[in-house]
Amino acid sequence: MTNIIANQKSTEAIEAGTAFRFAYKKAKAWKTAIWSTTLLFAVVQTVASAYIFSNGTPEIDPTPYVVSLLLASVFAGSFGKLQVTKWIDIGCTLQRLHDYLVMAVGVRPTHIELPKSKIIELSQKQIRNTPSDKQELENWWSTSLDTVPLSVAKVIATYSTFAWESELRKKYQALLTALLTASIVSPIVLALLLNYTISQSIIFTIAPFTPFISVLLDEWITNRQNLNIANNLTKECHTSWRNIVTGKLSVDEIEEVTEQHMNFWQSFRQSATPIFEWIYNYSQRQMEMNMVVDTKELVKQYQDTL
Repeated sequence: MTNIIANQKSTEAIEAGTAFRFAYKKAKAWKTAIWSTTLLFAVVQTVASAYIFSNGTPEIDPTPYVVSLLLASVFAGSFGKLQVTKWIDIGCTLQRLHDYLVMAVGVRPTHIELPKSKIIELSQKQIRNTPSDKQELENWWSTSLDTVPLSVAKVIATYSTFAWESELRKKYQALLTALLTASIVSPIVLALLLNYTISQSIIFTIAPFTPFISVLLDEWITNRQNLNIANNLTKECHTSWRNIVTGKLSVDEIEEVTEQHMNFWQSFRQSATPIFEWIYNYSQRQMEMNMVVDTKELVKQYQDTL
């Protein structure tokens, strides 16, 4: 393991990379199902209640039906979260293997943790679904990393990774804030427009949206924590980088710092909430361009010190 550019093109690294992408896509698919289900139940309950009360006091009290859908939404969300956690765990283990294969950091997962057959199975599924992933992973890091020592290349790679994550989570946090605000305000406004009493407002507009608001609030809090960690790691990497270009760190110290950062990052992934694929795709092109530019600039900074 002497070269990140060569390592990322190896068959084993491609298998691990495509496999972890498949696992994370499954986690995001389950997360999408949770959001869609809770929002759909909320809309159905609210619209049905509005229709029932549009002709005056209904003959049948709709409260039991509202409560039943509310419970179904909660149970569906709990089951979905189990599936999200399951696939995140698999994805994190696969990404730990990918880090080890490409950047020679961390500890390789054991065969018990990650059977070879499982890696190949998930990799093949991902390549069938998205054939372009193979070439994308083969060329993920800029070839300019070839021109610096491996220890320095690893710092540049981790620095870019942390900065990427931080920027993506900033965009996601802004979206979550907007969605959470809209989800809280909309039921209240709707209740006022429908001239509901306070009890009707709580039961027929606010309560149906509670599971969806709860999902959003949990996501907002978790992503806020994730963003703070990503920002702190980016700052720590920046400090390490300044120490490298000013000659304050030896090769062994650079290796130690990188290992510490990546170990912490691997733990962070386990608790990080996955970001929807469409948000990633929307931001991907510009962010990838920025990452390549930043990588080349960091390489140039290092070379200027020689």
